[in-house]
Amino acid sequence: EIRGGAWVVLDASINANVMEMYAAKGSARGGVLEANGAASVKYRTKDLLATMHRLDDKLIKLDVELKDDSKTDVEMVEIKSDIAD
Repeated sequence: EIRGGAWVVLDASINANVMEMYAAKGSARGGVLEANGAASVKYRTKDLLATMHRLDDKLIKLDVELKDDSKTDVEMVEIKSDIAD
């Protein structure tokens, strides 16, 4: 998630089936960078994990299950293992 007029370089090897792109109408532009103009985006691990738990349907479901007090200890360990995977 990049805001404030920043720009992003996407790798052609990214699986297009799991990539989504959004842009504001009228103000967004796209172009092709030469290799020497490419830069990397740093995403801190804790921020990446927070974003994953906010956007990924499977992780959201597992988080809800983890908060369920009726689960046994064995089930809780299994859910935590699924989240770690």
